[in-house]
Amino acid sequence: MQAKPNLSFFQKKALKIILQGNNIPRSQETKYLGVYLDSKLTWKTHINYITQKFRDNCRKIFPLIARNSELSRKNKLLIYTSILRPVLTYASPVWAYAAKTHFNCIEKAQNKLLRQISRARWFMRNEDIRNALNISTLKEFIKNLAIKFFNTLNEIDNISIQEIEIYTPDINVKRPRHILI
Repeated sequence: MQAKPNLSFFQKKALKIILQGNNIPRSQETKYLGVYLDSKLTWKTHINYITQKFRDNCRKIFPLIARNSELSRKNKLLIYTSILRPVLTYASPVWAYAAKTHFNCIEKAQNKLLRQISRARWFMRNEDIRNALNISTLKEFIKNLAIKFFNTLNEIDNISIQEIEIYTPDINVKRPRHILI
């Protein structure tokens, strides 16, 4: 009977990365092009980051979108759709298949702001507010963004992108195009 190798020894050796004499430490998450990638691709870190960034941006322009602001509802919605919603949906075709619990965080942030813009009372339903303002849910908005994104991939002239195999979504496998199903 053979002895099992000491995996912790091999793991320690495999994790040690040296670049130009500097030891590169292992990390559970990293930020790349404004998107936080964690080791298991749960997107929790990224969604927490964009939710906090959204709140910070809302605070900066609060005098414009507050309930008692003299701006019209149309202008407040324009501020939301042109400045604030892109913060929530940046790179969304990539992370849109995140767990519902994580995704609900950004939906809550949107609902809270739309409630403030429309001066809605506590008893009004979020769905009714969105319908009155003609704003779709973030899930629907991101789905439309993803459809546009994946449809334009075929039209790109870059040779490297053209050489990538065509992906056909599988219902049982969660991938970025899974949101389109």
